[in-house]
Amino acid sequence: MTTKNQDTQTKSRATRTSIQIVEQQGIDAARERAQAQASGNTTPTPVTTTTATPANGFDEPASGGSIMQGGRGKFVDGRWTDGDGAPLPSPLLVMGTATCVQMWKEKRATTIVKEAGKDLPDLDELNAKIPESEWEKGLNGQPEKPWKKNWVAYLLDPKTAGVYTFINSTKGQKIAIETLESKVRTMRALRGSAAVPVVELGSKPMPTEFGQKMRPHFEIIGWRALGGGGKAAPQIEHKPTEPSGQMPGKPVEPVSLSEEMNDKINF
Repeated sequence: MTTKNQDTQTKSRATRTSIQIVEQQGIDAARERAQAQASGNTTPTPVTTTTATPANGFDEPASGGSIMQGGRGKFVDGRWTDGDGAPLPSPLLVMGTATCVQMWKEKRATTIVKEAGKDLPDLDELNAKIPESEWEKGLNGQPEKPWKKNWVAYLLDPKTAGVYTFINSTKGQKIAIETLESKVRTMRALRGSAAVPVVELGSKPMPTEFGQKMRPHFEIIGWRALGGGGKAAPQIEHKPTEPSGQMPGKPVEPVSLSEEMNDKINF
């Protein structure tokens, strides 16, 4: 039986403001750091300054206060690896995307996740609050602005149900994520909101100030309809391009050129 005191505590938690939530996060983080120091475990952990669900891409998983979900995926010099340096599996399902602004200091990340219906904080204003004497040097040897915008993709291995968070602030990351989002928006406009892309993890060359480098690229090899959201996804009549029987959900019919043009040009 629920007591009156329990009801009051539940309502209090449910009606807390964003400021109160952030303050409580700070208290919790400080307590965890103190406990870690007392136990001799000083491994740094990321700090997130909002509990809002990310809201920039598609089907963003509930963040629960953290931009990170599962393990970390990395892309360096054309190679995709996990946090331990092992090759990432492929193909994978892209379950969602997000954006955030993030600052690293003393191997700790402070992260502000984009909230639905709101813009991210202004980077110039955030960086102006930190003296340039405290800025760390970048690859070119010059002081680098500490606050940066990051683009995020959540990748799912259907064989193990393992999730990888692919997050970075590079131009190549921005191109890869925004190109993927554009294709998802087109597909979902024509096939319903349940469609998610199946991708091979690839790379493409990109010119930079340091010469030509490889950037990440999501090569879409198929689509699956997961869950019951949106209108029904037509079944594909020919053999799907992704490995048969390894992907969850139902296959989705590819978009024809005429459909794509009609979606982009509203006659």
